[in-house]
Amino acid sequence: MRPQGQSNPRQLMEQAIALRDNLLTLQHDLNEVELTGSAGNGQVVVTMRGNGEPVRVHIDPAVADPHAVATLEQLVLGAIREAQQAIQTYGRAKTRIV
Repeated sequence: MRPQGQSNPRQLMEQAIALRDNLLTLQHDLNEVELTGSAGNGQVVVTMRGNGEPVRVHIDPAVADPHAVATLEQLVLGAIREAQQAIQTYGRAKTRIV
């Protein structure tokens, strides 16, 4: 009989293995899932994988004025930041303890 408050070593090992398996599943999921961020009311859309890998950028031709490069750059940067925020939110939701 174990004193109250002490855990069973086998139970701790099983919990550690389950946690590792959950983390491996999450890592695989993050490598596969694609999340998007957009700026300029959808004029610029960036898609990234959950691991932060950019997949594609779509720029509406209407915003590709050669005289507006700085604006275009800010739109792309804003879309990337929004996609990264979506990744963080997704990861937090997947790692919530039920």
